[in-house]
Amino acid sequence: MASHIKPWAACDPTTERLAASNGLLLDALHDRAFDQGFMTIDRNLRVHIASCVRRDEASERNLWRYDGVQIDAPAIHRLAPEFIEYHNDVVCRG
Repeated sequence: MASHIKPWAACDPTTERLAASNGLLLDALHDRAFDQGFMTIDRNLRVHIASCVRRDEASERNLWRYDGVQIDAPAIHRLAPEFIEYHNDVVCRG
């Protein structure tokens, strides 16, 4: 599932919405968590789980185990730092 780092609704329709540098490939569960700000990535492409996410068996198995893990992104379409910053500043719940 394709996920926008900077949300579709907040993107400039002519320059940002379809930019490959604004996309991540995530499964449905992680796409939803990312969209709702329960997880994010930093400029080094490390995953961070929001501190408000309760630590229980399900969240440990599905989210927390990825906290601090570096993701792979294709070199041909580097993720734009400004989209990552937007997600961290506006979307992520901290």
